[in-house]
Amino acid sequence: MSFVTMPEWNDDNKVITVVEPNLYGCSVVRVADRPAEGQEAGDTAVLALELDGQYEEIPSIDEVTAAVEKKIGLEKQMHDLSRSCRDTSGKAELDRLKAEWDDTADYATPKEREISGRMQESVDRLSSRIAGYAHNREEKEKLIEQAKKLSGSTEWKKTSAAMKDLMAQWKTLGNAGDDCNDALWDSFRKARQVFYDAQDAHFKEMDAKHAEAKEAKTQIIAEAQELMANVQNWKQTGEKFSLLMDRWKLAGSAGREDDDALWAQFNELRGSYYAGRKKFVKGQEAQWNAAAEKKRALIEEAKAVSDQHDTSQENTERMKALVTEWKQAGFAGREQDDALWNEFCAAKDVFWNEKHAQYDAKHSEWLSRRQDIVDRKKDRIANLQEQNRKLHERVEESSNIGQITKLNGYIDENNAEIKKIQEEIRDIEKKN
Repeated sequence: MSFVTMPEWNDDNKVITVVEPNLYGCSVVRVADRPAEGQEAGDTAVLALELDGQYEEIPSIDEVTAAVEKKIGLEKQMHDLSRSCRDTSGKAELDRLKAEWDDTADYATPKEREISGRMQESVDRLSSRIAGYAHNREEKEKLIEQAKKLSGSTEWKKTSAAMKDLMAQWKTLGNAGDDCNDALWDSFRKARQVFYDAQDAHFKEMDAKHAEAKEAKTQIIAEAQELMANVQNWKQTGEKFSLLMDRWKLAGSAGREDDDALWAQFNELRGSYYAGRKKFVKGQEAQWNAAAEKKRALIEEAKAVSDQHDTSQENTERMKALVTEWKQAGFAGREQDDALWNEFCAAKDVFWNEKHAQYDAKHSEWLSRRQDIVDRKKDRIANLQEQNRKLHERVEESSNIGQITKLNGYIDENNAEIKKIQEEIRDIEKKN
């Protein structure tokens, strides 16, 4: 819409009459040719908008009014759409409203300039949001494809790390729109779950094999202990130990955590057998008496340690060492060995009962401190969630895209801190 300047419609050759002093910030005037002297006025009048000394012919006031009111309605629809749109389906309505706006006559009134600015703000805000939904959907679909490719892998450690990385990337992406966001998440979750189910099945199978081997080796150790507890014939006992060793080799692995400990127990029993046989060869009586003397000394030392009522690490290690030394002392004869063992156990029990009581007291105190820490962290989470609730209210009330982005940034920061605190709580509660 272009205006013509005042000199073309001046008082010398035109008659200008105000019809409407204020139509959306402009004056509506009627312009007619000035009749020559002695002539009657002709019917050449036209309507025009006047603003800042410029004029533009208009068809009618009603048509200007209809065009401006239509724009007001279109701007409101676009504003409402920009606030309600939750997915990319709003793109069609956005395009329709823009096209209808462009097809509506523009008379360049101040009112039209005002609503045009608001219209553009709503268009920009909505376009940015829809583009964001589309971007997030595309990126999430890429992550789903990657997860599907990894789901059949049996490289458990490497693939588990890759899956964690995909999840970290997923968390950086925003909403992909209400029409697909949940479905995308479900596809992503299922693709990852295929791998984790297979991984769980694999480790359950390994755990079952380890448990079977552990049970077999524990039984071998029990049989070895039984052999060493009542040796009557050293040769026959040696043959039985050889059979136990063959079974041990066939049992398989019990897992890294248990294999060494089980072997240490079994090998210690084997060592006890060989030591006993050697001593037996040198003379049973001398061996029994020497063993009895050693064990009596260990009993006295165990009593001495217990009488100190000092459960320090040094005394604890010494008490453990006494047990090892007891086993290494050898068999002291059927008549005295059990009695010596009972006396040794009684001496040890004084120390261990006192140590266990102290541990229980300290553990109870630690549990109480741990609960206090967890409660404080939960209070912090509640505070952050309340902050987010208020921030969400401000987001809903605001129409300023910059302010909304800033508020959403605060919400994301709070959510990140909440997640971190929740992980800290889980780590704390895992500890016994």
